[in-house]
Amino acid sequence: MLAEMKRPQDFARKSLGFAIVAMTGLYALVSITTYAMCGDGTPPSIVLVIPKGPWLRIASIFMAYHIIVTYLSNSQILIRGIVTACGWNKALEPGFQGRARWLAISAVLTGLAYLIADVIPQFDNLNDLTGNVCCTQGCLILPPLFFFLVQRVAPWPECACKTALTIIGWPMIVSGIFLFFAGTTGSIMTIWQDAHTDDSRRPFACQALS
Repeated sequence: MLAEMKRPQDFARKSLGFAIVAMTGLYALVSITTYAMCGDGTPPSIVLVIPKGPWLRIASIFMAYHIIVTYLSNSQILIRGIVTACGWNKALEPGFQGRARWLAISAVLTGLAYLIADVIPQFDNLNDLTGNVCCTQGCLILPPLFFFLVQRVAPWPECACKTALTIIGWPMIVSGIFLFFAGTTGSIMTIWQDAHTDDSRRPFACQALS
């Protein structure tokens, strides 16, 4: 892994490719097995299948370990991207000062992630908010917007494909903007209502396992 991090061109082809295949296969196996055993009674969270007791605590410990490792791996890539994009190249320099700058940036991002996770303690609410904020832009707004920007910089020759994409692009942007505001507003309202009607969903709440 360290050798591939030194050669970023090998990261996606090796480590990332293997990880995606392995995780997708494992999640698919767990989902299929759970649905085959529980049928229509399949709970929304796989953890709810485990009865409360020592096995649930053990599973929670493994889940915490999984989240820590995953977050650390993702944060390294995220911080590297932020540092490079912002031109904070001194944080990449070897030595004490470079490591101190990297630590400061990573500590701030970790603190923000912790704050968001505690303010929105329920994963389904956070997942809905993230989807409504990011997915609408990534799927409906940005693709046609980039297409129109490309047409201004390097226009395609007139053809049926260009005409079709132009006709489809504007409705995608309009619907994406509508879904962005409507979905984001709905997610915020749901988080607000849950935070005031359910003690386990309140900000900084702790739902202990017994």
